[in-house]
Amino acid sequence: NWRGLLAGARPDWPAFALDLPGHGASPRAIPGDIDAVAACVEATLAIEGVGSCVLVGHSFGGAVAARIASRRGVDVRGLCLFAPAGLHPQIDRDFIQGVLRAKQPQSLRPWLEHLVQDPRVISTAFVQAVVKAREDEDLTAAMGAFAATFFPDGTQAFQIREDIAGLEQPVRVIFGREDRVLPFASTRGLPGNVALHGLPNCGHMPHLEHPALALRLVSELW
Repeated sequence: NWRGLLAGARPDWPAFALDLPGHGASPRAIPGDIDAVAACVEATLAIEGVGSCVLVGHSFGGAVAARIASRRGVDVRGLCLFAPAGLHPQIDRDFIQGVLRAKQPQSLRPWLEHLVQDPRVISTAFVQAVVKAREDEDLTAAMGAFAATFFPDGTQAFQIREDIAGLEQPVRVIFGREDRVLPFASTRGLPGNVALHGLPNCGHMPHLEHPALALRLVSELW
């Protein structure tokens, strides 16, 4: 879901995108906590020769980016976090269960549309990509284990407020005011060093729903 955003980036703007454990083409084994996930990403960045960088993450990926920055093992120049998890325990448990359970286009689309304010943002290609992933039963099982580990009983079992509060780098949080997966209210009381962009008419996918603005905010950190 980053391809649309990256397609609009400058040709000289290097970007390295990776799937977190239990997602996409990454290993199916699920780390035990968010620090272990951060360590996996750090190791991958080292193998790929990524040095000084801006970390961009969405939802759980945003929480991982914040944890990596706080661990200070990577030269992070700035953080751009789209609807980051870890700001509040609340999460839409029905969405997690529904999107993992659905396998057909007609059952997946309503859950995917739950991610956005305007359902037209969810293209047929997007739905088909998720349907294709559901054909891999091992991948679906890994994602279920991921959800059970990090969102037990429909609760976010980690927090990142302390991570971002101690950072000297620029930190931007971009959050949709109509987010139905993670509540916009979770942004209340963010540390003073964090810039909050609260986007109207936007759900849980600001980088898909407002790509031009999202790309500008990332580019300004670069």
